[in-house]
Amino acid sequence: MKGKNAIIHKESRRYKWAQMIFEKTVSCLSKSEQNELEQALLYSKGTQLKPRFEKLIEEVKDLLPNSVNNDFIEKIINTRNVITHPNTNEDYILNNNEYEDAIYKLTQIIRSFLLRRIGVNNPEIKKIISF
Repeated sequence: MKGKNAIIHKESRRYKWAQMIFEKTVSCLSKSEQNELEQALLYSKGTQLKPRFEKLIEEVKDLLPNSVNNDFIEKIINTRNVITHPNTNEDYILNNNEYEDAIYKLTQIIRSFLLRRIGVNNPEIKKIISF
């Protein structure tokens, strides 16, 4: 079976689940309905990166500089998608000279998040983390 970006491995849970649904429904669906079902099963995605990343940012936004904004988030998401899915066509990505700064910011964001999660207060986090 082909998913959106790759072959779905026959041993995967997703393949077995989709195959079971196809077998149970093939006799009562028209060809176009079968195609629609296939699209729904194999082309749907899990939770997207952007909402997960935005949720992480939201939890520590009071500790972050203004440069960690929607543009930064968009560039990070698009760059990640281009790296992990080479056939993705995105123009709004990090330039080669922006990687080092982005990596530093991401590291500080993660540190801020982890420190907050273990109960460190904001003034202490701000002493530990600098942007």
